[in-house]
Amino acid sequence: MSTRAERDNRIPGDAEESALSRAPISDAQRVRARRMHLFWRYYKGFHRPALKVAPNQANDNVILNYSRRIVDKGMAFLFGGGVTFEIDSDVSERTPDEQYIDEVWGTPEQKQRGLIDLALNGAVSGTGCVRLYAPVTAGGVPRIVVLDSSMVDVVTNEDDIDDVRAYVITWRAGDTWKRHRIDQQENGMWVVTEEFLSKGNVWQLVQETPWPWQFPPVFMCQNLPDPNSIWGMSDLEEADINDAINFTASNINRILRFHSHPKTIGTGFNASKLQSTSIDQFWSIDEANAKVYNLEMQSDLASAYQYLQTLKETYAKTSGVPNLDPEKLSVGQLSGFAMRILYSDLLDKTDVKRITYGALLADVNAALLEMAGRASGIKVKNVWVDPLPTNVLEEANVLDIDRRNGLSEQTYLERRRYDAIREMKRNQEEQEAQQTIGERMLRQFELGDATGKASVVS
Repeated sequence: MSTRAERDNRIPGDAEESALSRAPISDAQRVRARRMHLFWRYYKGFHRPALKVAPNQANDNVILNYSRRIVDKGMAFLFGGGVTFEIDSDVSERTPDEQYIDEVWGTPEQKQRGLIDLALNGAVSGTGCVRLYAPVTAGGVPRIVVLDSSMVDVVTNEDDIDDVRAYVITWRAGDTWKRHRIDQQENGMWVVTEEFLSKGNVWQLVQETPWPWQFPPVFMCQNLPDPNSIWGMSDLEEADINDAINFTASNINRILRFHSHPKTIGTGFNASKLQSTSIDQFWSIDEANAKVYNLEMQSDLASAYQYLQTLKETYAKTSGVPNLDPEKLSVGQLSGFAMRILYSDLLDKTDVKRITYGALLADVNAALLEMAGRASGIKVKNVWVDPLPTNVLEEANVLDIDRRNGLSEQTYLERRRYDAIREMKRNQEEQEAQQTIGERMLRQFELGDATGKASVVS
């Protein structure tokens, strides 16, 4: 069995390490980038081989990529159902400011892809980073770009890590290193300095561009909180457990390769005494003390399988992502409360992420409105969707009770995951159509009868 890296005929990490060792970045960023790249290798399935492989021998290494499942499940719970940006929740129609935010984020598919990229980068690297680019043409809209967090470095106030004084974005374009340094000036404004590294290892200035707003063009958030750092924590902080899973699975695979077919052993005779007959390859041995038997395993690997299962459950518990098998659970019979108990760790983790990522999204959307000439500091709320699958009938019954007790039609439709604005508009159109039909029938009745035929007077 070959590793994924061997199947792709490349070993990722070597090229990254070579580039990182030569990258014109600070030592602190280099250490941080190495750690981020390690987490990315776990996510993409490029794990360290657990067993050594002798030349010209079978490769028994097994890669079970539970790390990817942890990241993907967390990402699905955070943004899988989407998020709506609202300014005035009391208005059924989308306000002009809300419509502008929707326009900048693009189509629902473009918006969802951007959110997924943000969540994925943050979950793996530990920090989510977004950059805003001003409109290129008059009447255009800003661009929202999700950054690779390993390319970003920050300079903070020595006494306050929350007081960022500069953002430095460094990357390699072909054989050339480029850098954008975004510095805060004494007047509070920001300047973007674009540079490239010449052959003499000297940064050459390309241009300096004032950023015309008080806020910087870069926004960051922690994936999971680290209170004593500006950088957050990854979903894969315990990924070394995945190494133990691979090691155990690889050993089981090797044992099965050696012992899946019994080996036949002969004792008490010389090999030359062994004679094959024509009867179904039956062997004949002319020795009184000769013995022939199969060498078989004395156990069924039950303890090894149990240990493998224990490792998988441990990884699931420490990461907050339950290792549930729908085939072993009567999912259809579980109530909403039972589902919340089963997913409580992941729900708690998602609530924390909604705070960190939600603050970034609110700041980005407020900045978009200010870039469009609206007032500064507009509060934009994030409306999240319940990530858990629901019992449709159970949910509908509960909402019907709430509706009778004063729940608004818009909230009812939103909870049922309908487009509330569209459905309310359709209801209004249907009511107007019914009213028009009623008025027409009344006029016909007044002229003659309810069938529309004029009365004949003899």
